[in-house]
Amino acid sequence: MPGYGANPVSGGNSVSHEPHVEDRGHSGLEGLREVAEENRRLIESLDVHMEALTRRVCPTCRDVCCISRHGRPAADDLVYYKALNLVPPPSEPDRPDTSPCHQLGASGCRLPRAERPYRCTWYFCTPLIEALDRLPARQARVLDAQLSRLSSARIRLVETHAAIEADPLHPDPYGR
Repeated sequence: MPGYGANPVSGGNSVSHEPHVEDRGHSGLEGLREVAEENRRLIESLDVHMEALTRRVCPTCRDVCCISRHGRPAADDLVYYKALNLVPPPSEPDRPDTSPCHQLGASGCRLPRAERPYRCTWYFCTPLIEALDRLPARQARVLDAQLSRLSSARIRLVETHAAIEADPLHPDPYGR
């Protein structure tokens, strides 16, 4: 399953775009909330598959990829959290980038998957990709389709937010 380490927002995977929220009769903040909810539903639908894989791969890992740098929310994550009225996970800015993420516990991440920074759901290390490659073909196709839908939804979230920010007539979505 090539390309899972790539950033679907900035490129790396070819993704078919569905119509923007505005094209479906929604606009502004309502559209942003709708697309954020879609992202949440897709992430939650992936959770059972991802937990099964990480439960097999991560406990024996010698090179932990859940590090502080990856656990800090990016600007796009803040858009997602704000659209869903979620509080971003606390970060520890003084913690070294390469130290284990402070959300990492004995059983994995302490945060529900839909509340983690996006890269925590999207990033696939080499051992995880190898585990994906060993999945039965049908299961791999289902997971691949779900990840592709999530990538498309994430792009729509970013594009919808950018359109709101660029509209001089639209009120500030953050009330600044």
